[in-house]
Amino acid sequence: MYSCSGRASERESPAVLIGSLLTTAVQKHGDDLALAVERPAPPVVVDEVTGAKSAPALPMDQWTQWTWREYEAEANLCAKAMLKTGVPQHQSVNIYGFNAPEWIIGAMGGVLCGVKVAGIYPTDTAEQVHYKSTHSRANIAIIEDEQKFQRYIERINEKPDLKAIVMYGDCPSVRWSHFNRANNS
Repeated sequence: MYSCSGRASERESPAVLIGSLLTTAVQKHGDDLALAVERPAPPVVVDEVTGAKSAPALPMDQWTQWTWREYEAEANLCAKAMLKTGVPQHQSVNIYGFNAPEWIIGAMGGVLCGVKVAGIYPTDTAEQVHYKSTHSRANIAIIEDEQKFQRYIERINEKPDLKAIVMYGDCPSVRWSHFNRANNS
């Protein structure tokens, strides 16, 4: 609902779709930095006197970075992949992990393909993970690492709406055989 006049009126503050805000950002700042993460992690340094350990930040040019144009391209690719799995509009996608560019890209991909994004806190217990994933009726789960993957699939048989799991981060032993609806139903 809009106010009849003033800043809260439709004339002064028209509705704007989130996807169009991303497009505008690309048009205005396409080659500027949009997202950055310190990867790889800097080496740990041990103070010779105190024995204290620290990891000084890497110079910014050594971080993994995305421009606005790259961010939009990856979010669009993510949205297309979600649509390809057959996720219906207005359904949901779980994102389970710490704050990372992949989290943001997955969330924007969900917004662009018309689904709700239901985040799961990295600190949630297995029961909370199960509740949030089943309550949201997630069709896709975007998961950060192997530990979260294992927690997420503990009760996979109780997630009938789940069509796909996408992994990012360090997942050395996760293979497709872990999620095969035919073997788990």
